[in-house]
This record gives sequence, C-alpha cells and structure tokens, in this order.
Amino acid sequence: MEIKIGEHSVKVRDGSYVTIPTMWLFDENLSPQDLQRLVKLWWRYDYFRNLNPEGGEEVFFPSQKSLCHLFGLSEKSQPKVSEFLSKMEKLGYIRRIRSGFKDSSGNAKPRHYIIVNRGTNA
Repeated sequence: MEIKIGEHSVKVRDGSYVTIPTMWLFDENLSPQDLQRLVKLWWRYDYFRNLNPEGGEEVFFPSQKSLCHLFGLSEKSQPKVSEFLSKMEKLGYIRRIRSGFKDSSGNAKPRHYIIVNRGTNA
C-alpha cells in the first residue's frame, strides 16, 4: 500500500500495523470517526518522528490542507479539521505548539507543531 505525504509517497509494508493506547478505544468522548482520525494523526506524527529521531517532539507541522487529505476530507473541510484538533487538544490527546519562521523572502509564516500524546493524557 502507498500513502501520499505531500508530494511524496510512502510504501507501507504488507502486514504492518499501528499499536494504539487502549484508552483511545474506550474513551466515550471519541466517535469512531475521531478514533480513526486520531490513529491516522498518530501514524503521521510517528512517521516524521522516526525520520528525525534527534528532532525531539517538534517534528510534525502539517498544514490544514495536508490534514484534510490525511483524513479523507475535501480541502474545503478545514473547519472540521480545526474542530477535531481542538477537541483532541482539549481531551489531552494532542498538544499544539504555535510558532513561526521567516521564509527566504523575509515573510513571516506560521508553523504549528502537533505532538500526539500517545498513552497519556498530558
């Protein structure tokens, strides 16, 4: 299976799997759709963390557009993505660090890191 990440494709080995915290399965605050999105978010976060093991937690800064694609939503669904992220942050499953950088032209650009708190309610 291939999964698209931005302009790149990642080949996922047949038979590979994701381990998730049991509390995610039994949290009545998570709809089945929320759980699926949270698992996909965890997989993507873990992918980038494994690419940059020296990077610490701040390795994953997806755009709203890329999260729409990850969750199988149209690009017009960015408000749904924002709502989901806010809910996951409120429940303690993710942390967002809002920061920014300047591009090569000196323009300020946002960079919002997402950290998935796997196994703990931070």
